[in-house]
Amino acid sequence: MIPTETLVASDRKGDVMKRFTGFAATILAAVVATTLVQAPAQAVPRLEKYYVISQVGDKLQKWFWIDQIDGIIGCERCFWEIDLGTSVSLPAAVDKAFHEQLTAGLAKMSDAHIQRDPAAAAKLQQEAMSAFSSAARSLGSASVRPGVVGYYDELKQTTVPAHRAWLAAADQDLSDGLTLLQRSFAEPDPHPWRAAALREFTKAYAEIAAKRAL
Repeated sequence: MIPTETLVASDRKGDVMKRFTGFAATILAAVVATTLVQAPAQAVPRLEKYYVISQVGDKLQKWFWIDQIDGIIGCERCFWEIDLGTSVSLPAAVDKAFHEQLTAGLAKMSDAHIQRDPAAAAKLQQEAMSAFSSAARSLGSASVRPGVVGYYDELKQTTVPAHRAWLAAADQDLSDGLTLLQRSFAEPDPHPWRAAALREFTKAYAEIAAKRAL
């Protein structure tokens, strides 16, 4: 027969172990919960509408893949605008072709942005470069520069200035990339100039996607 003292001691030991096990489980649950809460949220790419408007008034609309949103407060029909100007007025057909090729290049950079296959992304970037090169050639001897930083109001059908550092930086990088391509046309070895232009275009699109000047 087991002594009463032994049974009491055993029960107390069992209670202690249960309390310890319960405490350990609580700590583990808290650690798991904290880890889940503190895990950084992954940006999910989404489509965002942009306008590219030529100097003769052609309105080109395009949806680009972006990671971050910078909403235009108080205007549901307003969308960010990519605006580049030229040093001289281009003929209407040339100006339209320039902006169409600029938009096509940005669309290819957008597709490359969400492409997980490096080879496929590189191919899309080269297609973007082909479009950007066509845009640069259409400029002739004219130079390109950033235009108005802002958004397009569909209801009022007007461009509204609204400073955003990321958009100003993107416009500048696009201008720099096109200028480098223009220079490459006259160089015996265009590859360094084209590589530098691609870096500018890549940075410009990264700024559009992240809504942050780089």
